[in-house]
Amino acid sequence: MATYSEHDKLKYLEDYYTQESLGISPYPPIPPYYGVALKEERELRGWTQQQLAEKLGVIELEIWRMEEHPNLPREDFRRKLSELLGKDIYSTRLSGQATDEADDGEVGNQSVQIFFCYAHEDEELLNKLKAHLRPLERQGLIDVWQDRDISAGTEWEQEIEKHLNEADIILLLVSPDFMNSEYCYGIEMKRALERHQRGDVKVIPIIVRPVYWQGILGNIQALPKDALPITDPYWHTLDQALHNVAEGIRKAVERLRK
Repeated sequence: MATYSEHDKLKYLEDYYTQESLGISPYPPIPPYYGVALKEERELRGWTQQQLAEKLGVIELEIWRMEEHPNLPREDFRRKLSELLGKDIYSTRLSGQATDEADDGEVGNQSVQIFFCYAHEDEELLNKLKAHLRPLERQGLIDVWQDRDISAGTEWEQEIEKHLNEADIILLLVSPDFMNSEYCYGIEMKRALERHQRGDVKVIPIIVRPVYWQGILGNIQALPKDALPITDPYWHTLDQALHNVAEGIRKAVERLRK
């Protein structure tokens, strides 16, 4: 079993990025969360870097570099990895060309990808919120996705996981049914908070109906104003509450696009 010192790793990295002197252009770097995703998938399967390298036909240092200093993957590497994992961990925004995303998660002039995490009992409220966000869609500022967008015949869990992992903003529609749902609470929200804590995504709780949530999401800024549920009598109309929510989302989108 090969072991590499820090000097070996740094020398390998240096050699990789000086290939231009040999007439070989190194692939451009990409945001670090792609390396985190690769490491998570590897560890989930109980593989060491050396074991994954053997499966892909590369040296162990190549896996180390793709986890710690990721760059745009070669097509053969990406294809083999996707076949091995059963999915493509690299965002669909990486289409074989250099990404212009910044390391801090900014999305520049691209549409901000929004994922709705909600209980189906709140779908009517979700649809009304989507209507308030529609102007942002028409301007090309956002793309929204919910599980109702899954096409017939698609593996729904894989499709949800894909969009959950690619989203720039995840909206949690918090309600008693949301908190009661094992899937919303135990899977979608857990994954969303993991990505939020790493700085990979912006999570925004939207309080749609009264429920205790502060002990779970208390350190994350919620919408609407003062985290009053959108169904609270404080709001003269539901549209007034949803307008406040949409404004908060618009400001978050603008910060991401700066």
